[in-house]
Amino acid sequence: MPRTIKHFSLDRIDGTELRVVADTDGGVLRIIEVEEEVVRALLAHEHAHPLAECPTTRASRTLKLELSAGNLHAILGDRADDILRVLNSVGKKLCLDSPREVFANDLAISSGFGDALLHINKRNVANAAAGMTWRKQVQRALEGEVAEKRLTEAAANLLMLVGDVQGYLELAIEIAPFYRAGKAEGGREIESILQEEVLPKLRPGVSAAYFALRERYEALEMEMSASALVQWGNGVCSVVGDLLASEGAQIEHRLYD
Repeated sequence: MPRTIKHFSLDRIDGTELRVVADTDGGVLRIIEVEEEVVRALLAHEHAHPLAECPTTRASRTLKLELSAGNLHAILGDRADDILRVLNSVGKKLCLDSPREVFANDLAISSGFGDALLHINKRNVANAAAGMTWRKQVQRALEGEVAEKRLTEAAANLLMLVGDVQGYLELAIEIAPFYRAGKAEGGREIESILQEEVLPKLRPGVSAAYFALRERYEALEMEMSASALVQWGNGVCSVVGDLLASEGAQIEHRLYD
């Protein structure tokens, strides 16, 4: 049965169009307020990037990260090249892009957008929890390949771990700024959901790696030279490298200016 639109709102915030369409009156104002706050937060984050420029962010643009395949081909066969591309992409986000994202979120939270960013990150964690259903499907598919002798158990475990690394470790970049900006209660609120609904369901070691990365993002300083940032970045790479090594993958990295 067709529904009648009882509410329509069209607003423009800093050039971004915000539409709210509803078929009930109840709760519409709350939805408008929440979504407008979220849009403002996203815009604040983007506007914060140029304002958050500093020696560290400038140094991050000069660094390069290279990963070696190590023993990936021995474990994964013809899937190794694709997995190495995934790890290169993740490594650049966790190591090279992260200072810019962390400092931009620092500034946005300090400028009064902490509640909106908290809302966004709680939504992101809720989406991550919902993604557990898809993860189970992937796991079952890989177990089927193992049963059919088309994949080893070690390869299946490593593929699941790479998926977890790609899907969940980046959350540390988003949550660390709450601790840095003196809003630790917000960080703890998000992480309590993460620890209850997501991290225990991932491969062993992912939870410890998440917290190790969050601590490294907390320790970022705005006046780091390229050489200091290389040292810091090597610590980030080591967290991920040690995690992959727990599933037998021996991958070396080179981070340089």
